[in-house]
Amino acid sequence: GEPDDIAQMACWLAGDRSTFVTGQHFVIDGGVSCGLKWADQPEFQKSYHPIKVYRPE
Repeated sequence: GEPDDIAQMACWLAGDRSTFVTGQHFVIDGGVSCGLKWADQPEFQKSYHPIKVYRPE
């Protein structure tokens, strides 16, 4: 997923329409988990890529 996908989920959870949602695990992966099996994924997706995070000094 993209950062905007995460933001939209956070906004939805903060809104009134999610009042009955408790203890859930949401997968926001752009549909990867619904697509090809892990073994059939392109090599780029199966290899390790560290996440770059901004850390203020």
